[in-house]
Amino acid sequence: MEILDLYDCNKIKTGKTMIRGEKVPNGYYRLVVKIAIFNSRNEMLIQRINKSPSYPSIFKWFDKWDISVSGSATTGDNSWQAAQREVKEELGLIISFENQVPKMSFTWSDGFIDIYIKENFDVDLKTLTLQPEEVAEVKWASKEQVLNLISKKEFVAWKPEIIELLFKRDSKDGTLNIKK
Repeated sequence: MEILDLYDCNKIKTGKTMIRGEKVPNGYYRLVVKIAIFNSRNEMLIQRINKSPSYPSIFKWFDKWDISVSGSATTGDNSWQAAQREVKEELGLIISFENQVPKMSFTWSDGFIDIYIKENFDVDLKTLTLQPEEVAEVKWASKEQVLNLISKKEFVAWKPEIIELLFKRDSKDGTLNIKK
């Protein structure tokens, strides 16, 4: 059972908590982190979400592809700590996001999504330790492959414009290039 901190509309912890999988109380928000890992060929590591009886609330995403890593910040985590923990849990990798700010942040009805980017991370996928409860498989994918999976509804419901933006970044530091 995961306990999640609840935030106000300004992304400030309220001191209240909830249990993951329960409905977020009205007027409160939770924090989710996403990590997009890219190799030196500008391919994104993507994962296929495994069926998890622990979290039936994500049933609609079972067997869909998603960006490299995704998870909820648990009680006591700040955003970058949650990103580090989730990468280790889901892929068995140790990647530091210490004192980094997310490259993108979004809101949705239940909370906030902070997206971190790891650049030029060439890793042999056979060396990863996947969390079997959550990750069915991983692979490298080009922007076109991800957009194709989205169009076939085989990818979590990301807007294509967000995926395009993730692939438009300065490979030196992961800075997003918003200009066309």
